[in-house]
Amino acid sequence: MGRRALSRFVRQWVEKLEDRRLLSGFVAAINFEPANAPVPSSYLADTGLDYGERGNGLTYGWNGAHTTQVVARQPKKPSDGMDNLEDTFAVMHPKRAGSQWQIAVPDGNYDISITAGDLTQNSGQYAVDVNGAAFLAGKVKGKAARWITASNEVTVTNGLLTLTVPKGRQAKIDFINISQIVPVVTVTPPPTTTTEAPFTGTPFSTGQAIPLAQYDIGGQGVSFNVTTTTNPGNDPYRAPDPVDINTGGSTGNVIANATLGEWLNYTINVPTAGAYTLTASVSNTAAGGDFYAALGGVNISGAISVPNTGDATVFATVTSGAFNLAAGTQTIAIYVDQVASNGIAGNFDTFTLTPYVAPPPTNPLIPSTETPFLGTAFTPNENIPFADYDFGGEGVAYHATTTTNAGNDDLRDPDAVGIEAGGNTSGDVVGFTAPGEWLNYTIDVATGGNYQFSASVANAAAGGAIHVEFNGSAVTGAISIPNTGSFTTYETVTSGPFNISAGLQLVHISFDTASSNGALGNFDYFQLLAATASGSTNAPSWKPTPAGNRRSMPAPAATYSA
Repeated sequence: MGRRALSRFVRQWVEKLEDRRLLSGFVAAINFEPANAPVPSSYLADTGLDYGERGNGLTYGWNGAHTTQVVARQPKKPSDGMDNLEDTFAVMHPKRAGSQWQIAVPDGNYDISITAGDLTQNSGQYAVDVNGAAFLAGKVKGKAARWITASNEVTVTNGLLTLTVPKGRQAKIDFINISQIVPVVTVTPPPTTTTEAPFTGTPFSTGQAIPLAQYDIGGQGVSFNVTTTTNPGNDPYRAPDPVDINTGGSTGNVIANATLGEWLNYTINVPTAGAYTLTASVSNTAAGGDFYAALGGVNISGAISVPNTGDATVFATVTSGAFNLAAGTQTIAIYVDQVASNGIAGNFDTFTLTPYVAPPPTNPLIPSTETPFLGTAFTPNENIPFADYDFGGEGVAYHATTTTNAGNDDLRDPDAVGIEAGGNTSGDVVGFTAPGEWLNYTIDVATGGNYQFSASVANAAAGGAIHVEFNGSAVTGAISIPNTGSFTTYETVTSGPFNISAGLQLVHISFDTASSNGALGNFDYFQLLAATASGSTNAPSWKPTPAGNRRSMPAPAATYSA
């Protein structure tokens, strides 16, 4: 094959690869070239590295160091031009290190094309085996035929495509194209028609268990599509429709033996726009089948797998991911997308559309016995009262050196944390603090980045200090508590900037050093504020924290007796 013929071949393969990508099959095009060579369009480079993850989503490489065997040839004449697909190659020889090249692929059938040749050689004989079977073998003769190409179909059953050379032979591999053969199933979408109507006369509703056998009235190609002409099942519930229905399930009628390309329509009233999930009761004696919900022929739920339930009469519950629905009456289709090894997707009893409620964020460092004081985690930028530390008790959510509350405020009784009425936020402050004590708070950080810790504190003497930890790691140094003039006069202290990741955070405030009067101080509220790289904050204007579940009370100042 000459340069022009090879260029035409490459263009055709690139077009074929792009078409295959649209079918969501595995596709790869690998060019063997030195590390400093430009990578041809639509190709990935192999530079002779050992087999491993390449950082481009694929895993491939050699069974030994091979970088010295990857070569780039320069054209003999400038007019010949330079094309990395034709002018770079990897030498394969059974007696040299790196005699085997592999790429990880899903099991299945593949169109494979391998090109071998050397720009500077007008003669040579090359051979390549794929998965142990002869694939490419031939001679190159003359300037017009410096490359040879072989294309064939290969079946992969072990997750690997392996290239080797037979004993006594060699190859100079320029590039390989790999394209999974994906069967195309043509599914006729439900047409819009005025003859379709809800089975019961009125649309189903969200939150309702909808029997799959109660698909819309309308007939083949209108309200359903099946591959049979009569009902193969034992239940004439929807006669004369050819939909396969058996007796059984929770309603007495189930859709049975659903197979690839079949669909059923349901008219459903969605009262409120928002995110929903689809939960279905299904059965099968083999795994591998799946289905999805569609709106206007568009998959909205993603594939929902049907497990092996052990028996066709034993049903299990499966749930989709979240998807959005607009308010109003809509026609939702249930499509069979994949069949199991027994040739069917499964049997279908009921399905329900349920409003989606996002699960609360989690943090494995927070024990199950520890929960936020107000029921939900605090967030950055809000005023967090020190008295609103987590529920959980001594040694879990707090540690106090006393056995009872030394303050005058019973907000957190019977906890031993000293709580006084006062401050500028909730009417409750933490006081009577001593070195070695600590408090925990749960904070949900939506966006990771640089933050600063800011707190409203009071003390009649200087010398006190605290520090802050996130998820068990200190993020601040010692934060000094100044002499504010009295235990009722509050000032703001702020840490330097620190970086935290997004997610649920366990915030641990440690009371470390007492001031000269023996107390660390009174603590009203704190904030977690977004900080710039220079350390300045974007602090919001002050707002009192809503009282939540606390009661209204007068707010006398917290004091320490001499």
